[in-house]
Amino acid sequence: DIRDGWVNLDAVAWPSARRPPDVIWEAHQPLPYGDEMVAEVYAGYLFLHVEPSRHDGLLAEIRRVLKPGGFLTVGEVDMAKLLPRWLAEPSDPYLSGLVWGEQGKDLGYEMAAWDKHCQGFTEDSLRALLARGGFPAAARINIHDAAVWYELTLETRKAHAVP
Repeated sequence: DIRDGWVNLDAVAWPSARRPPDVIWEAHQPLPYGDEMVAEVYAGYLFLHVEPSRHDGLLAEIRRVLKPGGFLTVGEVDMAKLLPRWLAEPSDPYLSGLVWGEQGKDLGYEMAAWDKHCQGFTEDSLRALLARGGFPAAARINIHDAAVWYELTLETRKAHAVP
């Protein structure tokens, strides 16, 4: 999900992407920004690729770089929508890929470590993660067209500092 006008970070340059990311970055590393320097973070399908034990630290790092009042948009796969379809058609490779990732299929061994899903979310579980990370108020929004029927996107803001 390379976005024009943004600084795009990713762990690898995906062969399927239209261009490589601007910055190679792995989610266990500090973000390459100073405190409160970033106005907006879009974390598209980030947390599902990261081990759950790293989620709180990753959110703390996002919170650190966000300016007061800055936006955080988190997009994940809505397991409440996906799993009933997968249970009805467990051999469907597209649905299986949404549940577990592609597992490096057709990408070569070097991509397999990042091309898997470590965690799934419902709206409630994603809201709980955000709240635990200091983002208690989030609105559900849609940023994709209707073809992305599994979309679960929440938008929140970093609170302004209390004087």
